[in-house]
Amino acid sequence: MKAGILLWRLVPLRFVRSAFSGEGAFQAGGRWNSAGTRIVYAAESRSLAAWEVLANIGTLSGFADLRPHLISVTVPPGDIEPATRVPASWRAYPFDLSARELGDAWARTRHSVALKVPSAVVRGEFNYLLNPDHPGFSRLAVSNPEKFDLDRRLAA
Repeated sequence: MKAGILLWRLVPLRFVRSAFSGEGAFQAGGRWNSAGTRIVYAAESRSLAAWEVLANIGTLSGFADLRPHLISVTVPPGDIEPATRVPASWRAYPFDLSARELGDAWARTRHSVALKVPSAVVRGEFNYLLNPDHPGFSRLAVSNPEKFDLDRRLAA
């Protein structure tokens, strides 16, 4: 594979085998998709992946209980589409319908393997939606999972 954009996915140990299936987002939905739409969320850095997980679970002790594992994925630059028009309410919590509609529509069209979207957790950084139903998804290079620990000082 040619050089690409390196992205990161942080998942609990129990979901390592299905980390790129889109099943979790399919079942529960997320900021950028409704339940019933398969999307895999990835971050542009290891640290952003950790912040995104922490924002969703709420506690450092809960983070350790997940026994998190980090997996990298390389996406060819030509397979990434920027989200050029995000809804004004995209940072809303609970998640806003308009942001979900944007992700759902993108997934249905299969224009690209990945969609670059802003992170609600860390302004100025980006997450990537990966479409496991896109024909080019199988070309992505996925690493073996590795155990991920935060520095013990954060739990003090």
